[in-house]
Amino acid sequence: MASAGSTHPGSEPRAVHLSRRQLLTGAAASAALAAVAACAPGGNDNSGANAPSTVSTDLTKLGNVHLKMLDFWPSGAENDWMNSVVKQFHAKYPNITITRTSQDWGDLNSTLNLRLADNGGPDIATANQGWQALGTYAKGHLVVDLSKYADAYKWKGRVPESLLRQQEFSSDGKQMGTGALYAVPVASSSIIGINYNKKILSSLGIQVPTTLAEFEAACAQIKAAGQVPINFESLDAGPATALLWDLQAMYGTKQNVAGFVYGDSSISVGNTGLLDAAQKVKQWADNGWFTPNYAGIAYQDSVDSFKKGKGAFQFNYSGTLSPTGTEQNDFGFTLLKQVNGGSTVGVGSSRAAVVISAKSAHPDAAAGFLDFLLSRQTAQAAVDNNLTPAFYPDLTMPTNRPEFAEEVKAVQTMDADDGYVPYFDWTTNTLLDTVSRQLQTMLAGKTTPQNMLDAAQADRQKFASAG
Repeated sequence: MASAGSTHPGSEPRAVHLSRRQLLTGAAASAALAAVAACAPGGNDNSGANAPSTVSTDLTKLGNVHLKMLDFWPSGAENDWMNSVVKQFHAKYPNITITRTSQDWGDLNSTLNLRLADNGGPDIATANQGWQALGTYAKGHLVVDLSKYADAYKWKGRVPESLLRQQEFSSDGKQMGTGALYAVPVASSSIIGINYNKKILSSLGIQVPTTLAEFEAACAQIKAAGQVPINFESLDAGPATALLWDLQAMYGTKQNVAGFVYGDSSISVGNTGLLDAAQKVKQWADNGWFTPNYAGIAYQDSVDSFKKGKGAFQFNYSGTLSPTGTEQNDFGFTLLKQVNGGSTVGVGSSRAAVVISAKSAHPDAAAGFLDFLLSRQTAQAAVDNNLTPAFYPDLTMPTNRPEFAEEVKAVQTMDADDGYVPYFDWTTNTLLDTVSRQLQTMLAGKTTPQNMLDAAQADRQKFASAG
């Protein structure tokens, strides 16, 4: 099954974000599934997870170990970050050496199933979250069940449950968000929020909004002043859903959105806030609050125009704007409270899900590195490389990056409140395409918010019936 997959951007926002939103479809998807079925140990055997019988956390007693790591961070800030983390881990455990191999995100994920099944493949790998990738690897017994390591290292007490749940699958591969733990997040997260232009708000005497009502009042005032309230594009429909998912998180409860995504049949799409979100998007479009001619604007052009002052607000992923130099003083990042209840949640995930190959001869050493990926050192290394950290509220922060500091504060709010909401398109292997098309046609006046709701429900039912 193809997956909407991971949605958090990296240090190169457009390339990473868009590729992580692309789906395997048609012949490509069929070929990928056939390859997994052909190489997966145990084939269709769903008798149990691939878990070690015993585990050891004393890495100093493992002797000299060489681990191979395959990841999707070949360049940029994420590459520098991971090089730093590997170096720090080796300094702490000189007997364990890690050799990294990095590939483009798309190239790695199109072949990772084969690499994991290879006796000479990686010990550790970054994997895409969702059905096609992590779910398939778990079902095929290609990756280690990490449950015993989670107990030994007490990961469940250190990581928000809502993030760990994103890495869980039942051993038969039929349900996400429950069962065994097959990957760990890393101490760096990405969430959807709102970037804002400080100069525009200040010039109009507008305070940074904290509620949806305040946000809409600000947009009305900005529109009346002859400026663009919301920088938006819908040509690249995948990224355009950031606005829809963020609004959904304001209307739906965290429990219902997660329940729907993870296959709770008692929760219908009508209880997830999607209809309210779609209606709000349509209302804002009718109000003229979006960038003129947004249907013909590409994602990166939208980001670039926002950085040049076109629009007061933009819904996007933390780390996408990446203002440099004095631009850090021109922009901010914020989250809005939920419409009912006043709490704050955020659609997001870890920067990566990291797995251990079932073929690895050194699972204890590999698990020790996964534990290090959850450490304060890894979080601090993320900050040092201008990536939003996770799990630790008292890191040493730069004093000259105010926009970055607001992104970090937003992520820390999610950590403290266990407020992560999974990406809605993880529900099925095709929901991103379904909702993206509905969003485009709705904004073109050819369908309605209710039609989007019906299409999403039908997509989920088709996926569930396919088993």
